[in-house]
Amino acid sequence: MSRNIKTSYAAYAAWNVEMEELALNRQSEQGWQLLKGGCFHTIYEQDSSIRYIHKIDYNPDIKNGSDEKNRYIELFEEQGWEYVNTTYNGWNYLRKKYDESLPIGEYEIYTDASSYRTMMKRWIRLGRLLQILELIIGIQNLIIGTSMDSSMNVMMSFFLFAIVIWLQNGISKIKARY
Repeated sequence: MSRNIKTSYAAYAAWNVEMEELALNRQSEQGWQLLKGGCFHTIYEQDSSIRYIHKIDYNPDIKNGSDEKNRYIELFEEQGWEYVNTTYNGWNYLRKKYDESLPIGEYEIYTDASSYRTMMKRWIRLGRLLQILELIIGIQNLIIGTSMDSSMNVMMSFFLFAIVIWLQNGISKIKARY
């Protein structure tokens, strides 16, 4: 029996993680179940016999095969969540069988403010790191572009500076959540 598989290509910013979860939930409702979540692509398998609610957690501190990762997965499994996969940059995809008789609060992975703030702080650290990298590369391009009269390098630096501003906007949205 062959499996019916499809790949979806989309990118979501950290501050829009709820949009990605909503997209995963819609796919599950339509009979497409998550096999592998990813930064720019997601793989689904067709199975209309089940429906899941998905959550995405950011935790780059767990490493493949580590005891910490095993404890992390066990913690979620004890609450009825199934671990799907972790991306290379620390996003963890989880799912739980949908039961319409359960209250919506049953599908939250952060039930206390402290653990939610910890996750948000991780996102902010990642955003700040990306901002610093973009600034360094942007300044390098600006220096090279002005010293060598290269409009391409100057344009690239302004593009990178726009990304820094976009990241700052996202960090502000994350901070507003907690």
